[in-house]
Amino acid sequence: MNIEKTKAYKHRESRFNALFPKRIEKSIATIHSIKKLSNKTNYVYDSKQIYEGLTLIINELNYCIQCIWP
Repeated sequence: MNIEKTKAYKHRESRFNALFPKRIEKSIATIHSIKKLSNKTNYVYDSKQIYEGLTLIINELNYCIQCIWP
């Protein structure tokens, strides 16, 4: 693909390059925060709650992957 990058293309590319790492970092921080909930001395939960919550996250990640690589 030997297409000269237009100004609009470069702008969209730079926006992606600025936002993507920040969103990944934020997602990882949120996952770490969820992991902290595993401390049973501070929280009470059952396996079903964990399964349902993690299933929602996994389904959303799978949908994201499908959108990026259809």
